Amino acid sequence: MVAPLPVIGEPRISGTKVEVLDFLRGIASLGVCVGHMGFIASLRYADTVFDYGRLGVPVFFVISGFIIPYSLYANNYRLRNYFTFILKRIVRLDPPYFVAILLIIAMQYAAYAIPRQGAPFNINLTQVLLHLGYLNAFVGYPWLNTVFWTLAVEFQFYLLIGLIYPLIFSRDLRIRVAMIVAFIVLSRLMPHLWYVFGHLCQFLMGIAACQYRIGLIGKRQCIFLVLLAAVFTALAAGLGVAWTLAGLLSVVFILNLQLKSKLALFFGNISYSLYLLHAPVGYMAHGVFARLMGIEQSAFRGFVAFMVPLAASIIAAYLLYRFVELPARKWSKMFRYSGPRTESLSVRVEERVA
Repeated sequence: MVAPLPVIGEPRISGTKVEVLDFLRGIASLGVCVGHMGFIASLRYADTVFDYGRLGVPVFFVISGFIIPYSLYANNYRLRNYFTFILKRIVRLDPPYFVAILLIIAMQYAAYAIPRQGAPFNINLTQVLLHLGYLNAFVGYPWLNTVFWTLAVEFQFYLLIGLIYPLIFSRDLRIRVAMIVAFIVLSRLMPHLWYVFGHLCQFLMGIAACQYRIGLIGKRQCIFLVLLAAVFTALAAGLGVAWTLAGLLSVVFILNLQLKSKLALFFGNISYSLYLLHAPVGYMAHGVFARLMGIEQSAFRGFVAFMVPLAASIIAAYLLYRFVELPARKWSKMFRYSGPRTESLSVRVEERVA
């Protein structure tokens, strides 16, 4: 059994949370949202808007690679706490996710039942139940919301990092090197992007930033490791240079900037809810507004057709955050890791990450 991670040197944390994560999460979720709204509104160059918007996904993966082990370090995580860690993540993330699923089902049924709509209602119970374990990609059932595939990848990362944390944050350099090699090899052997293995090098960028932040590795080691992960991210099929640059910029921001503002805090807070709801709510708002104007939804295009679903998505996200996500976040903090806290770390950990 690997020994628990001790404090390595002087943590480079200064007793404060990483404020820039609010900015990064807000930008990432808004980017994905704007990309999808561009398609809904049939904006000019919608493909280009979407291509840039989807780069919010690697930003989220790098953030998770950083903040999840950062949180485990701050709370003196031990392998015996694995199931508590997974339970905390489920309690923190699943209530908004379940509400989003119920909303999507209700909206699709309404589209089927309301006169003049006549849209097919083809959701079945098996498809819905598979969402409860993020299993759709494993058995070939479609997601109710296409963005849910990234939640499955994130959850697989939680399952993985909780098990290997003592290894990849070991004081023994040989063990850490072996784990890094394993990440790279697995990413090449199993490159399927629906699963965590295809994105391991993006998570590795965040892990390297975390190792540097807590003082486990030096600046040169951090730069080397981040660039190594970036190279293999760029080589991965379906990712490429743009995803790699988004990940690299995220690391630069995390380690060098302290951006704090009320606007960043607002969008950082609602980022998970916005990510969950923007596609179904945006499409519904676009269709309802088109009907109110007395035109076909396909003919409702342009700036107004872009702003209406965007505004509706932000409002819906705030409501989901305020009444579901925020209580779930507080509930998750009630579950504490067992065992004595042998160290008192000068760390206040940012918990508001999806």
